[in-house]
Amino acid sequence: MLFHTFDGRLMMILHRPFNYALGKLYEMRDDGDRLSVVREAVELDGEAYPTHPCVAGHSSFDGAHPGC
Repeated sequence: MLFHTFDGRLMMILHRPFNYALGKLYEMRDDGDRLSVVREAVELDGEAYPTHPCVAGHSSFDGAHPGC
């Protein structure tokens, strides 16, 4: 979903309907004929842990996942 913040920035949120479902927020730029990602707004997503279960430190990481 695209939206404007109260201070006028164009933002995009991507919802993740999985375990630990949190949205990822991105600051966007409207170039007229295309949208561009400026940066991931990590200070706004409220995530206190890595999102991928193959990362040590994630609450479900056990080292047994193939490909991790």
